Amino acid sequence: MQAAVLVSTFFSIFATASAIAAEPVIQVLSGPAPVIGSTDDGVTRSYSFKVMATGSTTFRLDADNLACAYDLQKSSKLGFLPSAGRFPLRHIDKAAAGDVYTLSFFQNRSARIAKDVCNFSFTVE
Repeated sequence: MQAAVLVSTFFSIFATASAIAAEPVIQVLSGPAPVIGSTDDGVTRSYSFKVMATGSTTFRLDADNLACAYDLQKSSKLGFLPSAGRFPLRHIDKAAAGDVYTLSFFQNRSARIAKDVCNFSFTVE
């Protein structure tokens, strides 16, 4: 019983925190056309897309190394996919039909303090 209460409390606290910090998720419906964006004032820009067929999914990301950071999540895996290094970069992942990826760009700590804008672009193939 205590374990159930502890788990319930943890998820309640986590849900409250993520509800406050949640950003809108934009569906990326196009193919390899580039998506261009920017973020500032500590705002995270998130893009979500669903894989229609099993195979490799390629992410090509470009952004300012001095101002930007990113996270990539996959619905079938817990946590974030490993970072592939500095921009520009290419990340290839094996995906199953129905997998949903969420790609988020945000300012790194030094850019947020300096109020520098994070400019980015990416394609998904």
